[in-house]
This record gives sequence, structure tokens and C-alpha cells, in this order.
Amino acid sequence: MHDTADDDCTCERERQSEHSPSVVDSGEMLGRLIYADDQVEDATGNLKPGAFPLADVLDAKRGGWSFARLAHSTPASLLAKGKEFEDKKPDGNRRFRGVGKGLTGDVRAIAECSPNRDLCLIDDGLPDDPAHAAAVLSPSAPRSKSDLKAVRDKMLEIFSPVASPDDAF
Repeated sequence: MHDTADDDCTCERERQSEHSPSVVDSGEMLGRLIYADDQVEDATGNLKPGAFPLADVLDAKRGGWSFARLAHSTPASLLAKGKEFEDKKPDGNRRFRGVGKGLTGDVRAIAECSPNRDLCLIDDGLPDDPAHAAAVLSPSAPRSKSDLKAVRDKMLEIFSPVASPDDAF
């Protein structure tokens, strides 16, 4: 069920995209698609800071951190998305590594830098990807890289280790 008790993220209460199936509920599992070797530790499968670039949440034009809503995805759709991103960088700098998965409730519980919470999770469905969601900074979250490193560290904990698309479900 969607938790509407927090007034800091009122954007979560209503569908943000006509392409999304619904608002993002607190019990949903999200998948963070990992595309680069510098985003994951080979030995452990744990995510590294490069998996959650601070610029993606600091710059509104970048749209926040992207996720796949796993209840509205399939292993085949995740593999296709991974291949699509690989093909955009044919120089070999991108290689689909897998999926980090975490619960929306855990993301919404992060309050490292704000009195209420640091991130809002919104449905951000696209015409060709209705399962897309995004984590954006809450209105009360700080806007400095030094403060947001603690938020990123929590995201790394939540979404580690990386799994194969088949194991993400």
C-alpha cells in the first residue's frame, strides 16, 4: 500500500505519467540496471558509488535515479534494456552487469540529511517503458554533494548485491 503520511513527497500521491500503470507503492520491488564495470565490485557483486551518480539527483534535467518497477517488468524486458544501453556505447565502456534490487519502502525510509526523508519515488513511465520509476530529491533534502553522499551510501546498501535479470524476480 502507498504511504501518504509524509507531506514531504506529495508528488507520490498522484500518477505522474500517463504511461505508468499506477503510483509507486511502498511494497514494490525496484531494479537498478547496472551497465558499467565501475558500478559494481566483481568479487562481491556489491554496488559502488558510480551506480548512483549524485549529478543524476542534483540536476533536475537528469530526472533522478532511474529504476525498473519489477512487478511491471520481465527478465526479457530487463535484458533488452541492458542490450539497448550497451549498443548506445559501442566503444565497450558499457556492459550490462545485472540488476540491483531494493524495496521502495526502504528507499522512502532514508532520512540521512532531512528531517522527514531524502528521496521521493515517482512513477515515471515512458511510452516504450511503462515500468520506469525515478527517485528524486524530496523538497527538504539538501542539495550539496557532501550531504548526499550519505544518501547514496544507503542506496548502495539497499540495492546490493547485483543479480542477473532472472534472479531479480
